Amino acid sequence: MGAGYTALSGIYDRWQTLHGPDFTAVILPRLLASIARHAPPERTHCDVACGTGTLVLELARRGWATSGSDASARMIDVARTKAGAAGVDASFEVQDMRSFTLPAPAGLITSFFDSVNHLLTLRDLKAFCTAASGALLPGGLLVFDTNTERCYKTLWHGPITETTPGFILELRNGYAPSRRRAHSAVTVRYPENEGGRVETELVEERCFTRKEMLGALRAAGLTPLDVHDFAFSFAPEFGKLKTWWVARKAL
Repeated sequence: MGAGYTALSGIYDRWQTLHGPDFTAVILPRLLASIARHAPPERTHCDVACGTGTLVLELARRGWATSGSDASARMIDVARTKAGAAGVDASFEVQDMRSFTLPAPAGLITSFFDSVNHLLTLRDLKAFCTAASGALLPGGLLVFDTNTERCYKTLWHGPITETTPGFILELRNGYAPSRRRAHSAVTVRYPENEGGRVETELVEERCFTRKEMLGALRAAGLTPLDVHDFAFSFAPEFGKLKTWWVARKAL
């Protein structure tokens, strides 16, 4: 796991809305339902691997004391700019999700858009779960999503090109089932009026088994409350590409 997105950070929000609602809009109703069902001890929150901060802003508008962290300094810069423009009081820090800390324990920690799959080893996964447990209040909730193997086998193969007036995004994807490892070689090409620059990066992900994930949560003192696969509401034809996880820290 490196220092977070570089090339993708400049186009992230625009890319997310090319084919419909962004991911936050898709998962926010599911998150709010989990909050209502499992009742975190207080309305304090941190979104780990927060990207450009969209979820943080959504919860802040709903009265949460909220913050975000991400390994990508460029993503955090975008998040801070968005929060300032929206007049939202939210803090953002550059932190590795394997070792993040909070100034005070939170009632809710989230991590979405398969951020947990960016952890490439069991040691990394366990480090994240331990960090999350340490940052939660007693009875606090950790809520996150991961990609199912169906997702990798269905979507992470071959080249994909997205052409827009503002950029061209090229993804060269692959998945190795024997290693449960996926990769995407990313190229972002900007038009001449934006400097004509080309940026690249390699995104790698690990497809964890359910047994591995449950073991890491329990070893960190987190009790799984809800684990289920789900399909995107706007693309049900692809089947259940995601797993939803809710776990509670012991009282």
